Amino acid sequence: MVEQGRSPHPEPAPGADILTVRKPWIGPLIDMAGLVVTSGTSAPVLGAQIRGRALGASPNGSEQPLLTWACMRAGVAVHLPKASPGLWPELSEEAWRDEGLRSRAGELGRGLAAVDSAGRAADIVEAVPRRSEVSKEEHDEAITRP
Repeated sequence: MVEQGRSPHPEPAPGADILTVRKPWIGPLIDMAGLVVTSGTSAPVLGAQIRGRALGASPNGSEQPLLTWACMRAGVAVHLPKASPGLWPELSEEAWRDEGLRSRAGELGRGLAAVDSAGRAADIVEAVPRRSEVSKEEHDEAITRP
């Protein structure tokens, strides 16, 4: 399913099993999911996290690698490597059954949905740089890793 957000007229390839919608259906769809498989774009990542759903992510470019690795470090996502799509069913099944992964995703979702979550998120964003040193090499690897 593709939500028509920033894309003015998304057109699936002929014969593709993709539904294009004009209304914000991503939330209700995520509510029915046990695991959200994504490329790591912000809408499905944030939608999954606020709803307490774990992620299986295979990032492309832009913000996708950064969000994917952040979710993996938080213990709420697994990486679905582009180089090994044959592993995706097994990795997705393992993630689906991983109670720890799902529990951490639920805990994060409850925190995000809590009162003053925007203020708490701002506090975290301000605190993280003081507690973690990220070298230029690590940053470059995070944004270019497949």
